[in-house]
Amino acid sequence: RMTPQDVLNLKVRISAAAGTGDSWVFYVMKDGTTTGITCTISGSTSTSCSDAVNTASITPTDLIYLRAKPNDNDADTAVITWSLVVD
Repeated sequence: RMTPQDVLNLKVRISAAAGTGDSWVFYVMKDGTTTGITCTISGSTSTSCSDAVNTASITPTDLIYLRAKPNDNDADTAVITWSLVVD
């Protein structure tokens, strides 16, 4: 059955803070397009963010993924874990 469902409640955690003046922006993507579900981790101490406000409608054939974009030009490396609720 191909019933549309909502995705919501994005939670993201990174293994190391972005650094002073730096940030990571995370976007939930659907078939190559941003969904409006997003959050930002910034500064030298933060390692998590969430978006409990925005939602997106999906179907079982949609490709859903997380786009991670650091704001600096360094080759940042971090372990990123994330979750969404499908309702």
